[in-house]
Amino acid sequence: MFALRQVQPINGEFITIRLPVEFRGCTQAEVIVLPVENKRKTQETTAFIAQFAGSIPDFPEIEPLSAEKRDAL
Repeated sequence: MFALRQVQPINGEFITIRLPVEFRGCTQAEVIVLPVENKRKTQETTAFIAQFAGSIPDFPEIEPLSAEKRDAL
């Protein structure tokens, strides 16, 4: 299955979509059109990292298991 996602400018009531070569030979395609907000908010990398800082928990170090201990489990 092929998927294509693009943001296209709208010219009146028409949108033109250029399909990649992977769609060559296909006789039908499903088209879903959703509006996109014009004011897309972007963050700098440092602000993005700061937003998620601490969201991944720190786990304590564990000792590697020997084959015997692992097989016993």
